[in-house]
Amino acid sequence: MTLSTHIRIVDPLSPETVFEFCQSLLGDPTTMKWTHEEGYSPGTMMYANKGGQGFAAWLSVTYHPDGPLPRDDGDDEPDDRPLACIDIDLDTTYGYQAKNGAGCGDLHAWLITQVVDWLGDNRARTIKYFWQNEFTGEWFDNLYDLPQLGDARKGAL
Repeated sequence: MTLSTHIRIVDPLSPETVFEFCQSLLGDPTTMKWTHEEGYSPGTMMYANKGGQGFAAWLSVTYHPDGPLPRDDGDDEPDDRPLACIDIDLDTTYGYQAKNGAGCGDLHAWLITQVVDWLGDNRARTIKYFWQNEFTGEWFDNLYDLPQLGDARKGAL
């Protein structure tokens, strides 16, 4: 089982730049093996690190080249994800434990803070985002509820 944390960026940004920044949080992007291929939803594209490289999280960045990501309303349930142009997915095993005792929730809390800080740095405008706490299924547009997921300071790589 894995903890899959999604960060959805509402405003259009370069998906390649987002992917490269997220890679830098996990290690040296110049040494990472990755793919750029069709995403899981029709019309989407995805950058993804290849598995088995020993990073604390598997990373994928999905986007739609022509606008926001499409809704995936199936017969069983509606798509309740916030509308967005980019979806960052960070996936870590529940058994993850850093040397300081940090678990997967702590790691993902730290990764979320890094992405949110980066979105706010050197931008001429505020970039709107949402993140999901997979433990509860809730979506948030700020960091006030981040401690429910984990301790970001403890989770730092």
